[in-house]
Amino acid sequence: NGLLSWGNQFSTGDQGRSSKEEFWRSGFKRCQSCGCTHVTSNDVPAGCRMNGDGYGTAVFSCPHCTWTTSFQYDDAIEPYYYETRDYQRQPASPPPHPWARAGNLNEWMGRYNIPNDIRVQLQQYAIAPRELSDMTQLAHFKALGLTRSQAEIMLRAVAQTEQDLLLDAHPHNQVAAATGTDEAAAVRVRSNSA
Repeated sequence: NGLLSWGNQFSTGDQGRSSKEEFWRSGFKRCQSCGCTHVTSNDVPAGCRMNGDGYGTAVFSCPHCTWTTSFQYDDAIEPYYYETRDYQRQPASPPPHPWARAGNLNEWMGRYNIPNDIRVQLQQYAIAPRELSDMTQLAHFKALGLTRSQAEIMLRAVAQTEQDLLLDAHPHNQVAAATGTDEAAAVRVRSNSA
């Protein structure tokens, strides 16, 4: 049949997709456990075709820790390490932070009617709106020198922003924004006229 086989391909060690893909991106050099760049490889052939194309498993091991992984290979397939065929050279960009749509701090404070005395206080710290998303307690705002009542105003604005961002992210509202229609407004008009 044109095939000489003396074993099976196999998988060993770390088989997590993200760590294998990151290891592949490093050119099969960087250990995904300790960061060492002296990872060694050992090809374990599983067979050979009559035309000389071999196939098997390459086992990669870190000499400084116990981390190992493996990739199956085949001379007759592109890419050689065929498990990597849908890997991306650049990692996927993380999704944008939901608060990225909030604009800069001045725009955000204007949109949520933050009083001037609070604006002045916050601008001293050069806080970006996305950083506000982590400030969920009075103590967070009081640590910035705000009074209790100022901190309460900020907490309400942050909570309202979270709610607005959730509404904006709802698929129905995205369609309405894209088409320039607001079904909810149309429903309100119909219910008010009834």
